[in-house]
Amino acid sequence: MIKAAIERVINDDLSAIWTLLDNDERRLIVDNFEIHHLKKNQIIYSQGDRAEHLWCLLKGKVKMYKDGIGGRQYLVKSIPQFLDAIERGESVSYGKSLAFVHRWDAFAPDAQQLLRLLRRQVSARQAFEAEGTVRS
Repeated sequence: MIKAAIERVINDDLSAIWTLLDNDERRLIVDNFEIHHLKKNQIIYSQGDRAEHLWCLLKGKVKMYKDGIGGRQYLVKSIPQFLDAIERGESVSYGKSLAFVHRWDAFAPDAQQLLRLLRRQVSARQAFEAEGTVRS
């Protein structure tokens, strides 16, 4: 039952991501898929960690923090606004003591690839929200 639900999510809800994969790659993901129930404020990854898993959020919220001066962490309040700032080269403030200009070329090639994926997914979500297909 879980495998069928996962395949439905992949084929219906996440089709934009999965079109990049061939059938063998999709099957590999479905066959190795695990569902994790995380506690509030549980850390999935820390800045600088190497990703070992592909995570797909099915329910809930994830907060993204930026490491700052003196070990402080700053909340990235909006991923769409973060992406817009990168595309426009705008300065973004994180609290009172941290602000900087986001520039596309400041990101490593693999990070740029992730940012492009995030942009596509944010755009798809915004389109779904405009249609009333997804709740905010």
